[in-house]
Amino acid sequence: ANMEYRLSGQATAPAAIEDTRCMLIYLIKNAKALNIDPNKIIIMGGSAGGHLALMGGLLANDHRFDTNCLGVENIKVAAIIDKYGIIDVWDWTYGPEHKSSSPKLWLGDKAKDDAFIKSVSPISYVTKNSPPIFIVHGDADPTVPYQQSVDLYKKLQDLGVKSEFITVEGGGHGKFDKEKNNEINVAILEFIAGLNSFK
Repeated sequence: ANMEYRLSGQATAPAAIEDTRCMLIYLIKNAKALNIDPNKIIIMGGSAGGHLALMGGLLANDHRFDTNCLGVENIKVAAIIDKYGIIDVWDWTYGPEHKSSSPKLWLGDKAKDDAFIKSVSPISYVTKNSPPIFIVHGDADPTVPYQQSVDLYKKLQDLGVKSEFITVEGGGHGKFDKEKNNEINVAILEFIAGLNSFK
């Protein structure tokens, strides 16, 4: 399933997260009609999509952003594939390495609301029960600080969450060369094959 979501020009935060949750809930609600196994849903994205994949999966049964799509209790994903996604929105907006005006545009009138910013940051939702997470990030990313993925991986490892982290040395914000992308895709498939749901 390939989802569309509202961009900041159409609607500010948390609209894109609401849309991601609606997508997940739609798939789970309609799993039988769509002929999919709701226990084998993997959510993946890059950049803003990486952030949304993390938020969609890590929220699990926290329904704070589900107001448009109520009615499902057992929301879970088998894994999250995060490609250079935003982990800490406050750091991305105000931190020492912030380089973009995008976060303030997306946050809109909530740009100074620390509690709200925390609520749209995936790092806030990581627990020992989080789904397995695969991370890939270039260490020369000019858009999303590489350190954010380092911090996420450390927290996952400290909590014992199954996780894997590929650093693309000298890699920017995606746009990795063909050979590196092939290597990443093989690693993702191996990660998925190693999950309990897929054995």
